[in-house]
Amino acid sequence: PYWRLEEEIAIWQKVKEVMEDEKVEKIAQNAQFDIIMFIINPYHTEVKGLVFDTMCGHHTVYPEMAASETQATGKHRIGGGKSLGLLCSIYTRQPYYKHWGKSGTDEVFWRYNCMDACVTYECADVIVKEMEEFGVKEFYYKFVHPLIPILLKMQMKGVLLDQKVREDAKVMYEQETVELTEKLDGAIGHIVNVMSPKQLKELLYNELNLPPQYKKGTTTLTTGEEALQTLSNKFNSPIFDLILGIRGNRKLIGTYLNDSGGEDGRMRCSYVIGGTETGRLSSRESVFRSG
Repeated sequence: PYWRLEEEIAIWQKVKEVMEDEKVEKIAQNAQFDIIMFIINPYHTEVKGLVFDTMCGHHTVYPEMAASETQATGKHRIGGGKSLGLLCSIYTRQPYYKHWGKSGTDEVFWRYNCMDACVTYECADVIVKEMEEFGVKEFYYKFVHPLIPILLKMQMKGVLLDQKVREDAKVMYEQETVELTEKLDGAIGHIVNVMSPKQLKELLYNELNLPPQYKKGTTTLTTGEEALQTLSNKFNSPIFDLILGIRGNRKLIGTYLNDSGGEDGRMRCSYVIGGTETGRLSSRESVFRSG
């Protein structure tokens, strides 16, 4: 604590007063996250007067950057091709500063937070102009911006899970995975962990001497689904279906069936407006550690 309790309460009361005043316009980078954090803080602050989200605005102009981020990394990251660090490099002349967030000193961390606010404001002005130039400003305010409060409500309420169906499905897929694993081990003559890229590479490319498959545009060996499908089409061996079946089941169990939701049995996802090039929503784990 840097202030006495009564001082901190007074500060939060003023913050709440500003945030809940609809006449005070707000600009945010990934507003859904920031607003959720205000709602769940001890003072339950409801942010009103949001007029623009830089992340969503940038995605409206350059939706293809969501796809390029996923393609380059193999997974979707929040922000990704719309992160504030990237937006800062595109729309401002500010030097890169995001590493300040891991400095370990309070003074630098405070500066980092101030820069986030200033850079967001600076980016917003340029992004709005670009939306006008690209002819998507009206689209943003008609279709994208109105989604933010709706998705916030969905995220806060969550989706009620039928726990019996979830548990039954988990047992079924776990048993099926055991059976598939026993068949695979019997087919190759020893135990192999198909979730280990190292062990799978050893099996496919050294032990079975199959033609190497590489990540696109690189010389890095891969055992991804596309590589396994390619090998399966060429060699028509049952081991590929077994490997894909085991991995698919484990992903299903780990991603969905292990998540029982919160104490009230509701799964709360973070719904990402700018997660895809096509405009469909994507979802990921939320600040509630669910989804």
